[in-house]
Amino acid sequence: MPAQGYARAEMQAAAPLMIRSADRAPVGALLLLVATLWLAAALGGWVDSKAAIIPGFGSSGAYLAGALGAALTVIALIWMVRGRVVVIGRGTVAVTVWSLLGRHAWHEPLANYREIRVDREQRPHRYGARSWYVVRLWHPEPGKTIELARAKGPALIGRRAREYAGRC
Repeated sequence: MPAQGYARAEMQAAAPLMIRSADRAPVGALLLLVATLWLAAALGGWVDSKAAIIPGFGSSGAYLAGALGAALTVIALIWMVRGRVVVIGRGTVAVTVWSLLGRHAWHEPLANYREIRVDREQRPHRYGARSWYVVRLWHPEPGKTIELARAKGPALIGRRAREYAGRC
């Protein structure tokens, strides 16, 4: 029995590590809903010949609502489609990035990455500084450094960093 558990653990360690990120997809879906409301208001104004659907804008209100709805739709689609998949395994790091303009993929030997770093990021916010702990697979070229995980607490991110260090 212990031999089977050991073999299973060894197989999981050899399995490629896959990290998916689509951070803004839920927010993009909500924004698409808001954009649909603006487009419906504009369409209603054009069909009913009531171009003054936004008070104070007169006959150009329907055009303004349509332009706002179209702009929000484009932003929502960009947020919903954008994503990234990082696969680390068999001595290679493969990255695939999706966007509204298509897909871009590249790979790099794992040996070119120097270490796994844990950094603390701080950004100003109106309610004070916000901070996150970030685990990165560090590369000498900044564009090839890959974010593996992000969390608010140092204990969770330290555990994730040790887990990634054991697998990479």
